[in-house]
Amino acid sequence: MIGFPSYYYSQIQLARIMNTVHRKNPDAFFFVGGFLSSLSIEYFRKLKHLQCVIVGESEQTLLELALVLKNGGDWKAVAGLMYVKNGVPYRTAKRDLIPNLDSLPFPYREAGDFDTFPMITSRGCYGRCNYCGLNEFYRLSNGCLYRRRSPENVIDEIVELRSSHAVKHIQFSDGNFHIASQSGRNWFNRFYTINKNKRLQVSYSCYMRANEIVAAPDLISLFCEIGLNRLFIGIESLVQSDLDFYHKDITVEENIKALDIVERLSIDYDLGIMLFNPTTTPDTLLEFVQVLRRIKFYQTARHVIKPISVNSTAIASIGTPLYAYVQQHHLQADNIRGYRFIDPRTEIIYTFISAWSETIRPLIHQCFDLADRSANSVAVKAAQELFFLDLSFIENTIYRIWSPESMHMGTAAIPPDFRDRLSGIQNMLNVEN
Repeated sequence: MIGFPSYYYSQIQLARIMNTVHRKNPDAFFFVGGFLSSLSIEYFRKLKHLQCVIVGESEQTLLELALVLKNGGDWKAVAGLMYVKNGVPYRTAKRDLIPNLDSLPFPYREAGDFDTFPMITSRGCYGRCNYCGLNEFYRLSNGCLYRRRSPENVIDEIVELRSSHAVKHIQFSDGNFHIASQSGRNWFNRFYTINKNKRLQVSYSCYMRANEIVAAPDLISLFCEIGLNRLFIGIESLVQSDLDFYHKDITVEENIKALDIVERLSIDYDLGIMLFNPTTTPDTLLEFVQVLRRIKFYQTARHVIKPISVNSTAIASIGTPLYAYVQQHHLQADNIRGYRFIDPRTEIIYTFISAWSETIRPLIHQCFDLADRSANSVAVKAAQELFFLDLSFIENTIYRIWSPESMHMGTAAIPPDFRDRLSGIQNMLNVEN
């Protein structure tokens, strides 16, 4: 048995690996799993040696599949699978979601010189963001979508990692680290108390929706007491029409308030931002940038920050509500986004900004590398300059895109003054290195 995770970019590599292995071992049993393959087998139909896809959570399905194959049984009778026969996809019976996550053993961790580990406390999310396939993934099985490990179980795993790997930092990788509801508060208060009593001496980072921060700033403060030092906040946009389109169920004011809270608590943070979606217009892009300038975003940055043009496009992944929207409005396109923009002007702006983001990406990597080697103020300063230069470039692009000159500049053209400022940032980093 040979299994693979499933990603958009991996089909060609998977085909090559399977073909090579199959030539040497025709009896090899290939399967894939994960969000993409669960939500659409279409991406994998060309993998002629692929036997099946594990749909949804894999722990029980994979165990039963392995036992059936070992004992020579009919693997197509195992629940939680999808396979193709004569070009037609078939699904076996739905698998039940694991109701009690505490029943699972802790993940196997490789030995090595690691002091940071990812960990989850929950599966599922109460959000309904249209670009996310998390809940669609869990709806493929039977049971409660949102489940959470007990605080005691989470602490036990941290204690084990402290003993076996001398862990110093835990990255909670939940889709959303939930604390805002009464049950979320109860969970966190128990986690906080046990953590304090055991004096774990580890730091934490996590992903969190802005509304969680706004609803529970007192718990965020307590979290800092036991080691929270970084947040990834999925604000997505500072334009209300974008937030409504994404079904974020949040306001721009709440996003700004969340940033104010983490700034006052001196927590390092990164933002999940989406500049582009099918409904994006030049006006919404300008509004986004202008709100950022008005709230003086990152003017007191204490760490390396990423320009908002980098990795800031909503992707219409198969199986998501966004994908359904694109299909319904006939916006499909053969590009990395999976759609065309409703406003044709946005496509030209997107092309310019994409070329720009590829130009500045190496500088961001340099900033991160320099900051990782030491607490380097030059890296922070360079990244901050690049951040605001990025905002200026977005504004400049929108204003100049329809000028007669721009039609002859080529999509990758960067104005000379921007190139000069990029050279200055590059020189600053080279001197420090």
